[in-house]
Amino acid sequence: MSKSLLSAALVAALGTFAFIPSAQAATAIDGTITINGQVVAATCTVAVNGTSGGNGTVVLKPAPTSALAAAAATYGDMPFTIAVTGCDSSLNGKTVTPYWSGTNVNGSGRLNSTGTANNVNLQLLNSDDSTAIALNGAEGNQGTSSATVASQAATMTYYARYYATGAATAGTVSSTVDYTLIYQ
Repeated sequence: MSKSLLSAALVAALGTFAFIPSAQAATAIDGTITINGQVVAATCTVAVNGTSGGNGTVVLKPAPTSALAAAAATYGDMPFTIAVTGCDSSLNGKTVTPYWSGTNVNGSGRLNSTGTANNVNLQLLNSDDSTAIALNGAEGNQGTSSATVASQAATMTYYARYYATGAATAGTVSSTVDYTLIYQ
């Protein structure tokens, strides 16, 4: 009998908790996030200096230390191209501009060298071979020249060169930079 009485008391006590209102979650809307995108057909085939696949190498002429003896001295402007071909016809009339990025980009907008020479950066220039590209700028704010896609193709020319941050010492100079082509 006492087991039945204890069971009944336990059921009654637990049943009481079922009627206590639980804490309510906040349901007010605090804001809205809009997400926009665009689905496009395959863009273009990319070649750097005629090498397809999007990757390329620019080989600079050897620089004498005397040419890079003081900060801000430059040497060895070497042209290179980024060409897009086989573009979707919807891109005709659009501009294509590289957005440069990567771990070697420094706060001055140039590329740190991973080679053995000291006091040497690498600098990229626009097709006019005189306007430096600010590699540390945000997308659309690097001052990079663009090209217009026509007949499903476009070619952009840029220059790479040595840039002294002080009196350069002899050694190797090497760096990499990533790029993303922006079509607008």
